[in-house]
Parts: sequence; structure tokens; C-alpha cells
Amino acid sequence: MQQLEPHRAVWVLQQLAGLTPAPSSALIPGFHPQYCFKPGSQGGVRLSVKEVSGEADEVLYEKLHWEQWRLECLGDILSCLPQKGGVAGDFFLQCLKGLVSLGEDGDCHPASGSQPLLDPSDRESQQLLTLQLVAVLSERLGPTVLSNTVQLMEFVGAVLQRVCADLTGRDMDTVETETLSVALGLIAAMLGGGVQFAQADYEAMEVLLAPLEQISVAHRDPSTQQLAAELRITIATHGAITRPSHIAAGSRHGTRGHHGSELDMTSTKFNNLQECGPGEGTVPEPRPLTPSTHMVDHTQSGNPPNNFHQVLQAACDPEVPTRVAALRTLTQTIKHRSQEALNHWEQLLTVFLDNLGHEDSFVYLTAIQGLEVLSDSAPDHMLLHLLREYQSTSLREQTAGSVDRRMKMGEVLMRVTRALGAVAPHYRDPLIQAFLIGSRDADSTMRASSLSNLGELCQRLHFALGPVIHEVVACLSAIVKTEQEAEVRRAAVHVVTLLLRGLSEKALQVLSDVLRDLYRLLKFVLRTEMDEVTVLHAQLALQEMDDVIRKFLFPDQKLEKKIMVLP
Repeated sequence: MQQLEPHRAVWVLQQLAGLTPAPSSALIPGFHPQYCFKPGSQGGVRLSVKEVSGEADEVLYEKLHWEQWRLECLGDILSCLPQKGGVAGDFFLQCLKGLVSLGEDGDCHPASGSQPLLDPSDRESQQLLTLQLVAVLSERLGPTVLSNTVQLMEFVGAVLQRVCADLTGRDMDTVETETLSVALGLIAAMLGGGVQFAQADYEAMEVLLAPLEQISVAHRDPSTQQLAAELRITIATHGAITRPSHIAAGSRHGTRGHHGSELDMTSTKFNNLQECGPGEGTVPEPRPLTPSTHMVDHTQSGNPPNNFHQVLQAACDPEVPTRVAALRTLTQTIKHRSQEALNHWEQLLTVFLDNLGHEDSFVYLTAIQGLEVLSDSAPDHMLLHLLREYQSTSLREQTAGSVDRRMKMGEVLMRVTRALGAVAPHYRDPLIQAFLIGSRDADSTMRASSLSNLGELCQRLHFALGPVIHEVVACLSAIVKTEQEAEVRRAAVHVVTLLLRGLSEKALQVLSDVLRDLYRLLKFVLRTEMDEVTVLHAQLALQEMDDVIRKFLFPDQKLEKKIMVLP
């Protein structure tokens, strides 16, 4: 295989995988599928006819087993081949390109005139085989299979071709939109300094010009249109114009070696890019940035944007990659106990809380992580502010956005509680109060979220739970018996499971006054509850209680002997 030309080797691998029908002049001789090799009676192997089974299930099982075994063997072959820029990457790309037509509607035309049209059943079988092959290769070969720049660009080109096909037809769904964002972000990161480009690499990227132009014209999102247009200009000029808003990270964030992969997403008008003449190879003189851009140009000084206030401004940038990069920088600064960051903890709190309401999961999850790290550095101040924010938002107007924000605040509080560890009982009363208030919220999702957080907290309080255990059990009992929403009842019963699981052997001491009430509550759920999930949670809680009682009544017998030395 290593001695063949790359395109010839890929063709052979496709025949081995069964992706293409083998012609009569194929390099790989085949035999009828009803024949198989078996061990010979006197050593060696012999060719025999397979036994035909009359049961459809057994035939299907043998077929699936044969296909899986063939794919595993193909993965072993590819593992032995050089992966960096080799045949394995080319074959993996061919499989990815074969998935382009999976999301399209019924009529699928062949990519080339040499391949015949397939029946619908054969086409579906080939698509399933391609999916299995991509899964096996991804697991066996790992991320190094697409380490070559040309191969990466071919992969991005296949993704963009898929997007362009959807632009003229149906609306793109969430998965396709995220895929397009990842593809454009990959191009921007590479052009921004993440990869050292040669002239041949730019020539390989010219295949992206046509789909980028189509996206810049026909896509519905204006920011995506602008990004595609700027990427197209940079590729067309072979990097001569590197000032577009989505590619200027290499020049704005210092040297290319250390900060070139960070993306600067400051808004820049498309017409400003055309101020550079066709024969010029330098970047046009930038205009002074207004405060609304939230960024500072560091091209003149050549220093990275390590100024604390500049990073704070970047954390409010309207573009997602710049905002996330700034939030991560602030989080690392707090983690390293920077004195400047600790002195401005109120500003950091405001920035993280503002980003907590962002609709992009990449942004608000980074903000949650930042709040967790900030709370670890100053728990007394931060926890009070977070609890005040959590309780104040629960009193505002009930909207979908407010409920989502309060649930995120609950996630922040739970992460902070986990980070506190043994110090968590010190903040028991305000946390318990906040979650009990949340369990009486008007929104059912918020009630279930508060109960889930309450269960996580009870697992970590241990003996400190004693003074408030009656209040907690009374709340759970009232919810189980009177709540109309099934998901809230599930959460309440699950709190009992978490409570018993967290206390373990300590449950008989901490829950001595309420253990009988909990047992009766769980039995009440088994007798009257109609929701199967709630009943399952009750059974799990009873199993936890049974384990605790058994360990107390029948402790493990340890074969040990005490030796005492008398004076």
C-alpha cells in the first residue's frame, strides 16, 4: 500500500471498505460472498461454502458482524500507514466528503459520471457504511489524521460545500450553523497565525474562494457574511491584507508565536478593506478606534494585550471569540492570584455576570468558570453577592430569559459549594435558605433546579445538616404530596437519594430524628405515584436506606486481633 500512488491507494482502500463496486479490472481479486476460508483438517486453510441460515435475524447478525470485522481490519491497515500527510488522511477525507449528501433530500446524484446511480436501499446502505467507517477511523487514528494543511483545507471545503447547498434550499438547523461557525473559526485561526503558511498552502486554499463568496452573499447572518468576505479577501491576496476584523489577532495580540492563535473580532467595515490598492502588500493605515469597539490597537507598540483594563473591555466585545478569549484570560489571571485582578474583583464580578446572560453556551460556560475561580479567591464577599443576585432575580418578572439566568446562577452556586469543600458548612444557612426559596418558585423548571442544587448541597454538609434537617424534610414531604408537576416531584425524591448516598454510614446519626419520616414518604410515593421515573427514584432511595441499615446491623467481619502491652 505504501508503494502505490496516493490516489491509487485511496481507491484500493475504498474497494476494501466496500464503498465502491469493484470492476472486472480491479486490482483486488474477489470471490463470491457465499465462500469463506476455514482451517484445514491437516493444517493450512481451505475454501468452503457458507452455511445459509433460514432465520432473518441470524442472517442480519452475520452481515453486521462481517461488516464490523472488515472495518476493524481496515483500521488496522491504516494504523500501520504514515498518518501525517499520508494515505490515511486522504482516505479519511474521502469518507467525510461522502457524508456531505446525508442531510440532503431524496435525489442524490453521483459525484462523478463514472459511478452508476444506486438504488435507494443501496444508497442508504452505503451511507450507513460510511458513517461506521468514519466512527472507526476517528477512534483508531485520532486527531493526527488531519495534521496536513492541505487536508484540513479539503475538509473545510467539504463542509462549506455542504453549507452552500443548504443556502439555496431549506433553512439551516442549529447543528449546521454550529458546523459553519467551527469551519470559519478554523480558517480564521490558521490565517491569524496558528499555522505557518507557505505559498503552496495558499494555493490549496483557493478552492475555498467560491464557497466563501457564496456564503458572504447568501447567508442570513450579517456577521457570518462579513467574516466570510474578509476570509476570502485574505486568501485571495495570499495574506497580503491581514487587517480584517476576524483575522487581525496575529498583529493585535503581539508576536505570532505566542498569541497568534487568538482571534480579534473587532467590527471593521468591508469597504475599509478595499482602501489597500491591488499592488500594495502592506496593511492600510488603521483609523482610530472608538470606545464602542472595546479594543485597543497594539500594532504600533508590538506588545501583547496584557493590560488589565483592555482585557476587561475585550470581555464586552460583541463578537464571541474575542469575548471568550478575554474571559479565559481574566480567569487565568484570577487563578494566578494577580493582585491587580483581586483589587478589581467587583468589576470582574460585573463582567462575568453580564456574560452569564449571553445566549452562546461557549460564553456563559466560560463566565460560570470565571465566577467559580473568583469565588474561590474571595468566598466571603463573592458568595454573598451571588446569593443576593440569585434571590433578587427570583423576585423579578417571570420570563424565559430570567428563568434561564437564575438556573445559571444556581449552577454557579453549586460549583462554588464544591470548591469550598470542608468550608461549605460555614455558609450552610444562606445556601439552604436560597434553595428552599427557589423550590417555591412559580416556574416548575426553576423549582426542579433548586431541589437538585439542594440535594448536591446536602451531600456535602454531613453533620452540619443536623440543625436544618427538619426544615428540609418538611419541604420535601410537602412537594412530594402536593406538587402537580412530575419533574418537580422527581427532583424532590432524588434529593432523598442524594442525601442518603452522601451521608452513607453517618445517615443513622444525622437523620436519626427524620429517618422514619423519610421511609414513610418513600413508601407513600411507591403506593400513590403515577410517574414511573419518580417511582424509580423512590426505589433507589429505599435501596440506599436498606444498604445503610444492613451495614449497621451486619458490619463487615474483620479478622483482626488486638495486642495490648501491659505495664
